[in-house]
Amino acid sequence: MNSESVRRSASYAGYRIEYSAKDDKFRLNAVLINRGKIVYHSKINVARIIRAEIIEQAKYPSGISEYIYNHKMPEPIEIILNNERNGFERVFVHLSNYERNSEYDEETNTCRVKIYYYDFDESELLIQLLSYGPILKVVGPEGFKRKLVDRINRQNRLFNTQLLNVYNKKT
Repeated sequence: MNSESVRRSASYAGYRIEYSAKDDKFRLNAVLINRGKIVYHSKINVARIIRAEIIEQAKYPSGISEYIYNHKMPEPIEIILNNERNGFERVFVHLSNYERNSEYDEETNTCRVKIYYYDFDESELLIQLLSYGPILKVVGPEGFKRKLVDRINRQNRLFNTQLLNVYNKKT
């Protein structure tokens, strides 16, 4: 039995639908409910939902808004973005699911953007920002910048290890 045919059943409380232009899919942001308690946050591909039922009010936990709010990061990610290769359009379309503020600087033709996000989105956001390469610079917060540098260093080590393995196989 392959993983595509496995069916799972669970109770989720959805709170937002987002669209990923990169993946061309809609995802439901929800929290998993087990025995009337919030377990964790989840993103579910809407196309894979086979059946949905309304949760009985008695089984629906209170505090979902507080749970989500408590996962909001205290500082936004700040980036400086230039418009090379349609950078403004690409970044703003791909980051449309995030709350953000932007300020355009006419002198430098750059845009300073603050991206507000939740801890459960951090990994995905880090990967997205890395994918833009040199058209953007992350200027804060320091903790996020460190994670970005760590990810780049880890990828560099993996690349060098694979390159060395290929070289050793040829010799």
